[in-house]
This record gives sequence, structure tokens and C-alpha cells, in this order.
Amino acid sequence: MITIAIGDGTYGVRVSAGNGTPLLALHGFTGSGATWDALAAAMPTRRVIAPDLPGHGETDVGNSLTRHRVGRAIDD
Repeated sequence: MITIAIGDGTYGVRVSAGNGTPLLALHGFTGSGATWDALAAAMPTRRVIAPDLPGHGETDVGNSLTRHRVGRAIDD
């Protein structure tokens, strides 16, 4: 897991060791990037990038409701 500072928050992101074509994997509501650990293990040649979205896992974007909107995560 790495932590990336974006704007006024930080995102927890899992990045697998593969060096092939990157695959961005986004979890659903109440999930986290860990949702995709089995997928990353099953695809060892791909680089799977699985962030914890706002309000989940190791991502911290504060408590402002507007900060948790999908559009804001897309902007990040």
C-alpha cells in the first residue's frame, strides 16, 4: 500500500508488482482496494492499481460531505 497526497486529502492505493498493462480496479460501496487482492494475485503480469475511494479504507479526505461526492473523486 502506498499513500498519495491529492489536494486536501490522501488516498491509500494498492499497486501490484506486475509490469504489464496497468488495470485500474475500483471497489464498490463499503469496499476497499483490498477487494481486488485476489484479482491482482491471479494476474501476476498485470499492474493492478486499486485505490481506496473516499470514505473507505486508508483514504482520508476529511468529513465534508461535498468532498465525498463521486465527481470530486473523479477530479482527484
